Amino acid sequence: MKLSIRLRAAADMVPSDSFLLDIGCDHAWLPIVLVQEGNVRSALASDVRIGPLSAASHNIRTAGLEGRIGTVLADGISRNWKELLPGYRSDGADKSVACTILGMGGRMIASICSNTFEEEGAYGEGITDLIVSPQRDEDLCRRTLVRCGFDIIDETYVEEEGKGYPIIHAVPGNGKTCLSDEEAYYGPVLTRRMPDLYRIRLEKRRELLLSIRNRLPAHLDQRRTEIERELAAVENVLKGGTK
Repeated sequence: MKLSIRLRAAADMVPSDSFLLDIGCDHAWLPIVLVQEGNVRSALASDVRIGPLSAASHNIRTAGLEGRIGTVLADGISRNWKELLPGYRSDGADKSVACTILGMGGRMIASICSNTFEEEGAYGEGITDLIVSPQRDEDLCRRTLVRCGFDIIDETYVEEEGKGYPIIHAVPGNGKTCLSDEEAYYGPVLTRRMPDLYRIRLEKRRELLLSIRNRLPAHLDQRRTEIERELAAVENVLKGGTK
Protein backbone atom coordinates (compact mmCIF):
# COMPACT_ATOMS: atom_id res chain seq x y z
CA MET A 1 0.00 0.00 0.00
CA LYS A 2 1.34 3.44 -0.95
CA LEU A 3 0.50 6.44 1.16
CA SER A 4 -0.43 9.80 -0.31
CA ILE A 5 2.23 12.51 -0.37
CA ARG A 6 0.71 14.19 2.67
CA LEU A 7 0.37 10.99 4.73
CA ARG A 8 3.88 9.87 3.76
CA ALA A 9 5.32 13.17 4.97
CA ALA A 10 3.49 12.79 8.28
CA ALA A 11 4.53 9.14 8.59
CA ASP A 12 8.18 10.10 8.18
CA MET A 13 7.92 12.31 11.29
CA VAL A 14 6.64 9.49 13.54
CA PRO A 15 9.53 8.22 15.69
CA SER A 16 10.48 4.61 15.08
CA ASP A 17 9.56 1.97 17.65
CA SER A 18 6.80 4.17 19.06
CA PHE A 19 3.11 3.65 19.71
CA LEU A 20 0.69 5.61 17.53
CA LEU A 21 -2.57 7.44 18.16
CA ASP A 22 -4.14 8.41 14.82
CA ILE A 23 -6.91 10.98 15.35
CA GLY A 24 -9.42 11.38 12.53
CA CYS A 25 -8.10 8.17 11.02
CA ASP A 26 -10.47 8.05 8.02
CA HIS A 27 -9.59 4.66 6.42
CA ALA A 28 -6.66 3.95 8.80
CA TRP A 29 -4.10 3.86 5.98
CA LEU A 30 -1.49 5.63 8.09
CA PRO A 31 -1.47 3.22 11.07
CA ILE A 32 -1.76 0.19 8.78
CA VAL A 33 1.30 1.17 6.76
CA LEU A 34 3.36 2.19 9.78
CA VAL A 35 2.65 -1.10 11.54
CA GLN A 36 3.36 -3.08 8.36
CA GLU A 37 6.64 -1.25 7.89
CA GLY A 38 7.61 -2.00 11.48
CA ASN A 39 7.96 1.68 12.37
CA VAL A 40 5.43 1.56 15.23
CA ARG A 41 4.71 -1.14 17.79
CA SER A 42 0.95 -0.78 17.64
CA ALA A 43 -1.69 1.87 16.99
CA LEU A 44 -5.09 3.17 18.01
CA ALA A 45 -7.20 4.61 15.19
CA SER A 46 -10.01 6.95 16.18
CA ASP A 47 -12.66 8.94 14.38
CA VAL A 48 -15.72 10.91 15.40
CA ARG A 49 -17.81 9.40 12.60
CA ILE A 50 -19.10 5.83 12.44
CA GLY A 51 -18.72 5.50 8.67
CA PRO A 52 -14.97 6.17 8.44
CA LEU A 53 -14.35 4.11 11.57
CA SER A 54 -16.20 1.15 10.05
CA ALA A 55 -14.09 1.49 6.90
CA ALA A 56 -10.98 1.65 9.07
CA SER A 57 -11.98 -1.52 10.95
CA HIS A 58 -12.58 -3.32 7.65
CA ASN A 59 -9.17 -2.32 6.31
CA ILE A 60 -7.45 -3.35 9.54
CA ARG A 61 -9.10 -6.78 9.40
CA THR A 62 -8.20 -7.17 5.73
CA ALA A 63 -4.57 -6.40 6.57
CA GLY A 64 -4.68 -9.00 9.38
CA LEU A 65 -3.74 -6.42 12.01
CA GLU A 66 -6.64 -6.65 14.48
CA GLY A 67 -4.24 -7.45 17.31
CA ARG A 68 -1.94 -4.54 16.50
CA ILE A 69 -4.38 -1.73 15.65
CA GLY A 70 -7.37 -0.89 17.81
CA THR A 71 -10.25 1.45 16.95
CA VAL A 72 -12.37 3.80 19.01
CA LEU A 73 -15.25 6.16 18.26
CA ALA A 74 -14.11 9.41 19.87
CA ASP A 75 -14.27 13.16 19.45
CA GLY A 76 -10.55 13.90 19.50
CA ILE A 77 -8.16 11.89 21.64
CA SER A 78 -9.99 9.26 23.71
CA ARG A 79 -9.69 9.70 27.46
CA ASN A 80 -9.12 5.94 27.65
CA TRP A 81 -6.36 5.76 25.06
CA LYS A 82 -3.91 4.09 27.45
CA GLU A 83 -6.29 1.18 27.99
CA LEU A 84 -7.28 0.92 24.32
CA LEU A 85 -3.85 1.14 22.69
CA PRO A 86 -2.75 -2.49 22.02
CA GLY A 87 0.29 -3.53 24.01
CA TYR A 88 0.71 -0.21 25.79
CA ARG A 89 1.37 -0.11 29.51
CA SER A 90 1.31 3.28 31.14
CA ASP A 91 4.05 2.32 33.62
CA GLY A 92 6.59 1.77 30.82
CA ALA A 93 9.67 3.90 31.34
CA ASP A 94 10.93 4.35 27.81
CA LYS A 95 7.92 4.27 25.52
CA SER A 96 7.33 6.88 22.85
CA VAL A 97 3.70 7.65 21.96
CA ALA A 98 3.15 9.69 18.81
CA CYS A 99 -0.19 11.31 18.07
CA THR A 100 -1.11 12.31 14.52
CA ILE A 101 -3.92 14.82 13.89
CA LEU A 102 -4.26 15.36 10.16
CA GLY A 103 -6.82 16.67 7.71
CA MET A 104 -8.48 19.14 10.09
CA GLY A 105 -8.63 22.89 10.49
CA GLY A 106 -6.26 24.56 12.91
CA ARG A 107 -9.10 25.51 15.25
CA MET A 108 -10.18 21.90 15.58
CA ILE A 109 -6.62 20.74 16.20
CA ALA A 110 -6.16 23.52 18.75
CA SER A 111 -9.37 22.48 20.53
CA ILE A 112 -8.28 18.83 20.68
CA CYS A 113 -4.86 19.77 22.06
CA SER A 114 -6.33 22.17 24.61
CA ASN A 115 -8.79 19.54 25.86
CA THR A 116 -6.07 16.91 26.08
CA PHE A 117 -3.25 18.89 27.66
CA GLU A 118 -4.72 22.02 29.29
CA GLU A 119 -8.23 21.55 30.62
CA GLU A 120 -9.11 20.23 34.06
CA GLY A 121 -8.62 16.48 34.08
CA ALA A 122 -6.19 16.65 31.14
CA TYR A 123 -5.26 13.16 29.97
CA GLY A 124 -2.36 13.74 27.57
CA GLU A 125 0.41 12.59 29.90
CA GLY A 126 2.46 9.95 28.10
CA ILE A 127 2.10 11.44 24.63
CA THR A 128 5.64 12.31 23.56
CA ASP A 129 5.18 13.53 19.99
CA LEU A 130 2.47 15.49 18.18
CA ILE A 131 2.38 15.49 14.37
CA VAL A 132 -0.34 17.81 13.10
CA SER A 133 -1.35 19.24 9.74
CA PRO A 134 -3.72 22.23 9.96
CA GLN A 135 -5.59 23.00 6.76
CA ARG A 136 -6.16 26.61 7.88
CA ASP A 137 -5.62 28.78 10.97
CA GLU A 138 -2.02 27.62 11.16
CA ASP A 139 -1.12 30.44 13.54
CA LEU A 140 -3.73 29.41 16.11
CA CYS A 141 -2.58 25.80 15.87
CA ARG A 142 1.07 26.68 16.47
CA ARG A 143 0.29 29.07 19.32
CA THR A 144 -1.85 26.42 21.02
CA LEU A 145 0.89 23.80 20.74
CA VAL A 146 3.30 26.17 22.45
CA ARG A 147 0.74 27.18 25.08
CA CYS A 148 0.21 23.49 25.86
CA GLY A 149 3.92 23.19 26.65
CA PHE A 150 5.21 21.84 23.33
CA ASP A 151 8.20 22.91 21.27
CA ILE A 152 8.00 22.81 17.47
CA ILE A 153 11.07 20.85 16.39
CA ASP A 154 10.31 20.11 12.75
CA GLU A 155 8.06 21.29 9.94
CA THR A 156 7.63 20.42 6.31
CA TYR A 157 5.35 21.56 3.52
CA VAL A 158 3.91 19.39 0.76
CA GLU A 159 1.44 19.88 -2.06
CA GLU A 160 -1.07 17.35 -3.31
CA GLU A 161 -3.83 17.78 -5.89
CA GLY A 162 -3.32 21.52 -5.95
CA LYS A 163 -3.52 21.99 -2.17
CA GLY A 164 -0.75 22.87 0.25
CA TYR A 165 -0.24 21.15 3.60
CA PRO A 166 2.09 22.27 6.39
CA ILE A 167 3.03 19.38 8.69
CA ILE A 168 4.28 20.19 12.17
CA HIS A 169 6.16 17.98 14.64
CA ALA A 170 6.11 19.10 18.28
CA VAL A 171 7.44 17.54 21.49
CA PRO A 172 7.04 18.45 25.18
CA GLY A 173 9.29 21.39 26.04
CA ASN A 174 10.20 23.47 29.05
CA GLY A 175 7.25 25.83 28.69
CA LYS A 176 9.44 28.81 27.87
CA THR A 177 9.07 28.86 24.08
CA CYS A 178 7.62 32.00 22.51
CA LEU A 179 6.56 32.52 18.90
CA SER A 180 6.68 35.80 17.07
CA ASP A 181 3.66 36.67 14.92
CA GLU A 182 5.58 35.70 11.78
CA GLU A 183 6.69 32.39 13.27
CA ALA A 184 3.11 31.61 14.28
CA TYR A 185 1.72 32.39 10.82
CA TYR A 186 4.51 30.98 8.68
CA GLY A 187 6.27 28.45 10.90
CA PRO A 188 9.47 28.77 12.98
CA VAL A 189 11.14 25.90 11.13
CA LEU A 190 9.68 26.51 7.68
CA THR A 191 10.82 30.13 7.66
CA ARG A 192 14.32 29.07 8.68
CA ARG A 193 14.70 26.26 6.16
CA MET A 194 12.51 27.80 3.45
CA PRO A 195 12.05 24.70 1.25
CA ASP A 196 11.47 25.46 -2.41
CA LEU A 197 7.78 24.57 -2.42
CA TYR A 198 7.13 26.81 0.56
CA ARG A 199 9.05 29.70 -0.96
CA ILE A 200 6.96 29.39 -4.10
CA ARG A 201 3.80 29.39 -1.99
CA LEU A 202 4.85 32.60 -0.25
CA GLU A 203 5.89 34.23 -3.52
CA LYS A 204 2.47 33.48 -4.98
CA ARG A 205 0.85 34.93 -1.88
CA ARG A 206 2.93 38.08 -2.24
CA GLU A 207 1.87 38.51 -5.86
CA LEU A 208 -1.78 38.04 -4.91
CA LEU A 209 -1.52 40.62 -2.14
CA LEU A 210 0.12 43.11 -4.51
CA SER A 211 -2.66 42.56 -7.03
CA ILE A 212 -5.38 43.05 -4.40
CA ARG A 213 -3.71 46.19 -3.05
CA ASN A 214 -3.40 47.72 -6.49
CA ARG A 215 -7.09 47.13 -7.22
CA LEU A 216 -8.50 48.34 -3.91
CA PRO A 217 -10.78 51.39 -4.04
CA ALA A 218 -9.23 54.38 -2.30
CA HIS A 219 -11.88 54.54 0.44
CA LEU A 220 -11.13 51.06 1.84
CA ASP A 221 -8.41 52.27 4.18
CA GLN A 222 -8.77 49.52 6.78
CA ARG A 223 -8.55 46.75 4.21
CA ARG A 224 -5.53 48.43 2.61
CA THR A 225 -3.83 48.54 6.01
CA GLU A 226 -4.47 44.82 6.52
CA ILE A 227 -3.07 44.00 3.08
CA GLU A 228 0.00 46.16 3.68
CA ARG A 229 0.64 44.50 7.03
CA GLU A 230 0.46 40.97 5.60
CA LEU A 231 2.50 41.96 2.57
CA ALA A 232 5.26 43.33 4.79
CA ALA A 233 5.28 40.12 6.83
CA VAL A 234 5.49 37.89 3.75
CA GLU A 235 8.30 39.96 2.26
CA ASN A 236 10.18 39.89 5.57
CA VAL A 237 9.91 36.10 5.76
CA LEU A 238 11.07 35.73 2.16
CA LYS A 239 14.11 37.85 3.00
CA GLY A 240 14.90 35.65 5.97
CA GLY A 241 13.60 38.08 8.57
CA THR A 242 12.70 35.42 11.17
CA LYS A 243 16.07 33.66 11.23
